[in-house]
Amino acid sequence: MLGFVRLDGIEWTHGTSNLKLAIGDKADRGRGYGGETVSLMLRYAFSELNLYRVSAVVVEDNPDALRFFQRYGFVEEVRRRKAIYRDGQAWDSIHLGILRDEWLAIMEKGVPGRE
Repeated sequence: MLGFVRLDGIEWTHGTSNLKLAIGDKADRGRGYGGETVSLMLRYAFSELNLYRVSAVVVEDNPDALRFFQRYGFVEEVRRRKAIYRDGQAWDSIHLGILRDEWLAIMEKGVPGRE
């Protein structure tokens, strides 16, 4: 098993969900697994489930994750200051989102990460 992915907290009334993704072993990161997974999950969320927006949350101590989600069209929307405390330090929680229309515009240009 490389990691996990899930659409969590689907709000059918509002057409929203949260995307959660993790690749466990650092040796498996940067090999395209996460990118392919996000692309598939966004297509599923917007095309099959007919959602309007998908959100994701990353912690400030993981700038690679922030850049990763931004590469796939997610935009920083909210920054909760010092919301996560671990290893003796407080970190911001960064909330990102992508809307169906934004995703469609990206798909017209080509799938991110596969240029």
